[in-house]
Amino acid sequence: MQRALILAGIVVGMATLGVRAASNTTPPLVVPMSGSIVDAQNQPVAGADVILERQATSATGGQSLQTVASGRTDARGGFTLDVVSLDTEVRFPLETEVRLTYGVRHADQSAAIDSVTFTAPRSAGAITSVEARIRLK
Repeated sequence: MQRALILAGIVVGMATLGVRAASNTTPPLVVPMSGSIVDAQNQPVAGADVILERQATSATGGQSLQTVASGRTDARGGFTLDVVSLDTEVRFPLETEVRLTYGVRHADQSAAIDSVTFTAPRSAGAITSVEARIRLK
């Protein structure tokens, strides 16, 4: 997938998923992720590429970008990213901020994202899955 994706920043997790200190040996949260993409008229968007990326800001102001998962929507606009490692750890002092962002590409063009909503059900305090709804402009 081309790097020309328009990314919509979603700070998923500093508060929701938690931030761990770099010295903590707790592994990243690993959960199944799925969702759907709709257009501005709330119609399903079939055949769109969706990518989940980890963006980090370094202490010197630099940016790093790592693809976490990617998928393609089906005829109903649904996508599955399977089981994803949601590494929201800020590697202090090297990183000062971490975000997980979605990008969408449809009909060979970057698609502008209007909004992303998600649910993250919990069991015994632990997130068991993430379901996203991405609405395009």
